[in-house]
Amino acid sequence: MFKPNVSEEKKYFLKRIIGIPGDSVKIEDGIVYVKKQTDTEYIELDEQYLNEENK
Repeated sequence: MFKPNVSEEKKYFLKRIIGIPGDSVKIEDGIVYVKKQTDTEYIELDEQYLNEENK
């Protein structure tokens, strides 16, 4: 959790880690893909909690 703007002290944002050092991350057409350091292909992240207009 972090506060991105000091002037808005009551707003907090939550970020999520989707990769670790050595992983590759790409976004195509609003879809996030991750390739682990040991893999040869990207895997699509299944984010069912996002609706189409927020992708």
